[in-house]
Amino acid sequence: HLHAEYETMSLACPPESDLQRFADILCDPAYGVLRAKGFAQVGGETLELQTVGGRADLRPSEQASGSVGRLVVIGVKGQIDVGGLRERLANAAA
Repeated sequence: HLHAEYETMSLACPPESDLQRFADILCDPAYGVLRAKGFAQVGGETLELQTVGGRADLRPSEQASGSVGRLVVIGVKGQIDVGGLRERLANAAA
């Protein structure tokens, strides 16, 4: 199966998170992230964060509340630094 070569993780993206800081972390090649997408409430609006490779896009979103507060990250199995990402993103959210 092709999907067996990838690892996916889901993380909390708390309200008022600094999504630009999240983007900077997710785009750092040291963490091995291929793609990430998430939504958070910031300043009373829902923002969408997407990263692909080293590029990040942050924009207002009309996303339903069910996905808000979650961040999904995809990387190559064995190359994505799951522990490092969890730690850095948790510190960025604090």
